[in-house]
Amino acid sequence: MTPGEARCLLAARRPNGADDADPAIAEALAVLRQHPESAAWVRAEQNLDQQVATQLRQVQPPPDLKERLLAGRPKAYAPSSAPAPIHTFNHPSPPPSPSRDTSKWTPAPTPRGFRLPWGLIGGLVAAAAAIVMTVTVVQSRTRAAAIAAENSVQTFQQFVADYMSNGWDKSFDLPTSDYTRVSGWLAAQPGAVTFVAPGQLTQGGTLGCRVFDWKDRKVTLVSFRIGTSETAVHVLGINRDELSDAPITRSVGTVGEWNTSSWTEGGVTYVVLTKVELNTLRRLL
Repeated sequence: MTPGEARCLLAARRPNGADDADPAIAEALAVLRQHPESAAWVRAEQNLDQQVATQLRQVQPPPDLKERLLAGRPKAYAPSSAPAPIHTFNHPSPPPSPSRDTSKWTPAPTPRGFRLPWGLIGGLVAAAAAIVMTVTVVQSRTRAAAIAAENSVQTFQQFVADYMSNGWDKSFDLPTSDYTRVSGWLAAQPGAVTFVAPGQLTQGGTLGCRVFDWKDRKVTLVSFRIGTSETAVHVLGINRDELSDAPITRSVGTVGEWNTSSWTEGGVTYVVLTKVELNTLRRLL
């Protein structure tokens, strides 16, 4: 199942988990656990549904709505006591009897369709307009929040962590231990960021570098060797304008199997992924 198929399927999933036992739903949920961007989209859709439902529950009908609806029922039409006129098609009608006053003959009224009072119609239209406006505002705010979530530093961290664990074949566009060569090569690559690594990382040399895409955005990767061991610190850089909440101060934490740190400097947001323990990571940065 592709992420797109999972999104379509989960768009109809009930938020209370009643559908989660279904094998297709379970498979779709498993797919989303491997694709943070699609998971954020589904969460935004579910949040929108819940917010719209909450807003609709807050719309109260007028207290006299029932009476006003009943007042708009069609009136009963009493049948005419006079006999219906006799149609003779193309034959001339005989002269009326002198004892019958045909001027008082009237055809039975034809019932009209059901009509609501204009005041009630106006009230219903206003209520419908209020509901539409509420749904529109909630939807626009939720969409904006969804876009921000899809481009957040947390989503980017989750993506690069998954990429480094499962999507990367451990190869480099430029395999080299010379950081000076790395800097020169990156400067010539369209879309690559101007990479500035912490000084202590450059002392052990590099394993190499590469440039790849995240949602049509360029991501720059430089892997640094720590000491003489093969333990590496992977530093990924992206233009800060590509993220909705680029971090200002440096933070340290974990994402999946990786210890991580992130910060923004010189218009570039950096995310570090490594298996070295957090205290060592703090000293290196």
